[in-house]
Amino acid sequence: MAGAWGVLAFALNYLPYIGSLTVTALLPLFAFVHLEPAFSGSALSISPPVDLFSIVLWTFLWGALGAFLGVPLSIAALTVYEHFPSTQWIADLLSGGRRIGASTPEPS
Repeated sequence: MAGAWGVLAFALNYLPYIGSLTVTALLPLFAFVHLEPAFSGSALSISPPVDLFSIVLWTFLWGALGAFLGVPLSIAALTVYEHFPSTQWIADLLSGGRRIGASTPEPS
C-alpha cells in the first residue's frame, strides 16, 4: 500500500502546488478511514469488517444518510439477534466474539 501512495505522490507532484496538497490531504484521510472501523468496532462490540461493510452497504442504499445510520442499524440488529436463542449465532458472527453481554452456558 505504501508503494501505491508513493506512485500517486510521484505522479501528482508534476502538478505544482495542487498535486502536493492533494497527496498531503489524502494520506491522513486514508489513514483515518483505515483505522476508524477498528476503533469503533472495539468500542461498540462489533467486528471491524462488519462495521465497514455496514457503512458501505447503507451508503450504497441510502446515500449520505445511510453512511450515518449504517453502524447504529447494525448495532440495533446485533441487539435484536442477541435476545433470541435461534439467532445468537448471527450475533456471534456480527460481533466477532466481542459481545459484552454474551452469556456463557452454565455447566450441568
